[in-house]
Amino acid sequence: MGQERWIRASELRAYGYCARAWWLQYVLGLAPEDTGPFAFGTERHLTHGREVLHSERLRRLALALFLLAFLLAAVALAFWARGG
Repeated sequence: MGQERWIRASELRAYGYCARAWWLQYVLGLAPEDTGPFAFGTERHLTHGREVLHSERLRRLALALFLLAFLLAAVALAFWARGG
């Protein structure tokens, strides 16, 4: 029995675009000469990942600040209700 190999989405895309190019790259092991678009795509994915992480951190900070403001408003209201 041969070694199990996973098929990646990029392979399916490559095969759908050009079966011959897929065969040259994944069967014969010949790499494409122009890898510029791949490098750009990889960098764009990394940038997007950092942006999503930053956005999530800002969302959490906004929630914490909202809860703090709510707590301070409740304390101020309680103080005012007692005749403060």
